[in-house]
Amino acid sequence: MTAIEWKFPQGHPPLHVRTMVDLFRHRAEANADDPAYTYLTDGEHAETWTFAELDQRAKAVAAALRKTAKPGDRALLLYPQGLEYIAAFVGCLYAGVYAVPAPAPDPTRLARTVPRLRTLADDAGVIAILTESMLTGAKEHLPEGMDQAAWIETDTLPAAPDTPLFEAVPEDVAYLQYTSGSTSNPRGVVMSHVGLVHQLKDFNEGWGHQPDDVMVTWLPTFHDMGLIYGLMVPAFYGFHAVVLSPMDFMRKPDRWLRAITRFGGTHGAAPNFAYGMCALKVTPEVLAKLDLSTWKVALNAAEPIRHETEATFMETFAPAGLRKGVMVHGYGMSEAICKVTYEWLFDGGHWLCIDGDAYRDDCVLEAEPGPQSFWVAGCGIPTSDTALRIVDPDTMESLAEGRVGEVWIGGGNVAEGYWNNEEATEHSFRAQLSDAPGRKWMRTGDLGFIDNGVLFISGRLKEMLIVRGQNHYPQDVEWTIQNAHAAFRPNCAAAFSIEGPNGGEELVLVAEIYPDKADDTVFYAARAAVAEHGLSLHSIHLIPPRTLPKTSSGKIQRRKSKAAFLADRFSPLASWTAKEREKVDGNALLATLADAPQLNRASIVLKHLRAVAGGLIGAEPDDLDSDSPLRDQGFDSVTAVELVEMVGSDTGLTFRTSTVFDKPSLQAFAEHVVERLYPPQAAPSGVAAMSDAEAEAALLAELEDL
Repeated sequence: MTAIEWKFPQGHPPLHVRTMVDLFRHRAEANADDPAYTYLTDGEHAETWTFAELDQRAKAVAAALRKTAKPGDRALLLYPQGLEYIAAFVGCLYAGVYAVPAPAPDPTRLARTVPRLRTLADDAGVIAILTESMLTGAKEHLPEGMDQAAWIETDTLPAAPDTPLFEAVPEDVAYLQYTSGSTSNPRGVVMSHVGLVHQLKDFNEGWGHQPDDVMVTWLPTFHDMGLIYGLMVPAFYGFHAVVLSPMDFMRKPDRWLRAITRFGGTHGAAPNFAYGMCALKVTPEVLAKLDLSTWKVALNAAEPIRHETEATFMETFAPAGLRKGVMVHGYGMSEAICKVTYEWLFDGGHWLCIDGDAYRDDCVLEAEPGPQSFWVAGCGIPTSDTALRIVDPDTMESLAEGRVGEVWIGGGNVAEGYWNNEEATEHSFRAQLSDAPGRKWMRTGDLGFIDNGVLFISGRLKEMLIVRGQNHYPQDVEWTIQNAHAAFRPNCAAAFSIEGPNGGEELVLVAEIYPDKADDTVFYAARAAVAEHGLSLHSIHLIPPRTLPKTSSGKIQRRKSKAAFLADRFSPLASWTAKEREKVDGNALLATLADAPQLNRASIVLKHLRAVAGGLIGAEPDDLDSDSPLRDQGFDSVTAVELVEMVGSDTGLTFRTSTVFDKPSLQAFAEHVVERLYPPQAAPSGVAAMSDAEAEAALLAELEDL
């Protein structure tokens, strides 16, 4: 690998930039009139702030914070994607207040999202909540106790150009990044200024960012990759960042690609599933108008990387100028600030096909592609002072190349530890090798191996579920299931993910049941329970008592359960698998409605909706309840948005984002469609609908922890 020549010495932060406060102060002076961030409202309409404008808005936030907080206090950031969030984050840096980025509470899942938010706020000890006026309605959803914090609407603040800035030193805390995980136990990773600057410098090695580079990102900015790679890297190297909402990407994935075409995007990142969505949903008309020849880095990270997904994406968009080598793989996490390894510019897309039998014995043996082998993505090499070790998680001994073990890391990119959690910090950040004690290492909980110096991630020791880029503990899903129906035996369910047909991960449940208590409602109950987590089930296996793999102490063996499921070794009493997605032809819908009496139109639309909805989640149309909320029938917010988009395409209507929440059942949505197509003389009065801003916040929550 050869280092990329740096061609823009003036734009590189000078030596005096030692903190993030130094960085944004420097940009406001040296690059005052240069575009800093552009936000695409609805994925289309651009609003741009220069570095000077960002500086002024951030100073207004800092001035407001100083009335209620002092340096070292914590402020919760509750925003939809957009420029106001960036101003609030930088404003916290300017005030010396530790920002705590978080998704706003999801109004459709308050019972699950609000307790996590409360736990997070309590753990951080926040005394201020920063948000914008459009989200004022979210205040009523906050749990008791949080209403004591100062509520600051930053988009209404007056200018404060003379606000003095906090004189940070490198060792100071910059902000707290709360990790994914159990809804009741989020952990705040302590991010220091020195660690952030070290990480941002490290991002340039092998990529050589240039003055005319353009970042185009839709990743949630409350997450480490969206915040650090999507927003901070462009600021550090002084180039333009174009930001979309995750919701707008989910609704129309080609918006990301069209923004790259429109702005000459050079850098962008996404989890594997997003590349699969782009290839699956692009139309020939859109593809013909794309120009992806400027794209230099398409980073694939944050969830298992699939060989088939990458091959399909590269083949699909080659006619649009996408160059070979643009797709690069990476590996990282919040505890490592963001990045651990990545592949270098124009040298990406490395794969290794390994023997499945040898892998089960924790050995790596290269093999020809076939039914007994599988592809593993190379995630690049560590740079700067980052060190890697593959370790036996039981003996704590380091392993040689070609052996599978837990990935341990060390170096300046490792964060300071967990906020207010010495026990977890000691376990995760201060591990020592039994064969080489002394140095402190960070345990990642991920399984991998090293081949010719390249890191390959092959599994998860901690068994985290990653579906659509979201992290979920399987224990949370399993606990919900055992309370969903009397037939489920307690502590006898295994939840795991498998590779889906489009390259993403699909959720599988294997559960023991009491046969005499099972009835036709078991599958419905399981799907409704899992939907509480914002997930959809792909397959359910109901098995006899005492047949689920467990340890001698009674712990569920999920890896063995997954292996048995894939090898078809279970003998289920009953099973359900989602059908492959079916596309419903909507061309005849409008003609049928035009010829039908008004009283029959809602039933015609409802029949169409049931067919479309069933095709989306793999269910028979007759199995869907027209009056029950979609979320109780296996829909997450993302799938519900897909339903709205497809119906909009069939009818020529454009629906508000909040439609998926305001009209939560198929019957209510069908009646709404008829009202839109054939408006009554006077609009009916009723309860105020959720705002688009609140709906966007709800969908952002669905993409939490990419």
